[in-house]
Amino acid sequence: MAPLVTLTTDFGRDSIYVAQLKAVLLSINRQLSLVDVTHEIPPQDVVSGAWILRHTVPYFPAGSFHLAVIDPGVGTERRCLAVDWEGRYIVAPDNGLLTFLVRSSPPRRAVWLENRAYFRSEVSSTFHGRDLMGPALAWLTHGVPLEELGPPTQKWVELSGDWQPRVGDREIQGRIVFIDRFGNLITNIGKDCWPRQIRPLIKVGAYQFTELSRTYGERAPGDLIALFGSQGYLEIAVVNGSAAEQTKLVVGTPVLVTW
Repeated sequence: MAPLVTLTTDFGRDSIYVAQLKAVLLSINRQLSLVDVTHEIPPQDVVSGAWILRHTVPYFPAGSFHLAVIDPGVGTERRCLAVDWEGRYIVAPDNGLLTFLVRSSPPRRAVWLENRAYFRSEVSSTFHGRDLMGPALAWLTHGVPLEELGPPTQKWVELSGDWQPRVGDREIQGRIVFIDRFGNLITNIGKDCWPRQIRPLIKVGAYQFTELSRTYGERAPGDLIALFGSQGYLEIAVVNGSAAEQTKLVVGTPVLVTW
């Protein structure tokens, strides 16, 4: 069976960089089955990239390979990682991109990418995805042991700030962590920390909600609503519209739920 490789980047769907990345992968292993998770992450948006990885990688089978390149620090002293996460191999810059995954379940193994034998012969200071991370991942699909790529580590960068919801006796403090292509504002407040049988007051920026909708379609077009979306997280949406455009709220905006 062809090795399954997913790609998650901020390059843009029609970018030459996507084509170059795939060309390098296939030049090392022509048998790869490539899956584009997305190339439409907002440029340099590590938080959104981390959120997407957390909610896509677990759906793929053990033995799959995942390359994530949202890399605003490319060419600096930041390092690159390869990890074994629940039997799935992930290569990414060490800039917090794996935060939500490793907090849900720590990697079994992790190494720094340092063995230049598994890089391209010429490594650009501005495109490590093509010249360093992509080749290293492609060699993993050939059966190269993870430990061959570099020395082991048990430390990696995680996103600064509090990206986990804080649950108190009568409140939950969270944040907007992702904006999808429909303009829905997805928070980090999940059903698992939502008290039952409460009438909440939800505050997001200058907006307040006193009830939850069950679906997008149960309210009138243009209405701003709060509901739990398909991923099981509280989100703010506009029926048949974009909450991001209407509210101008952004990733990182605090969310407060009280009752």
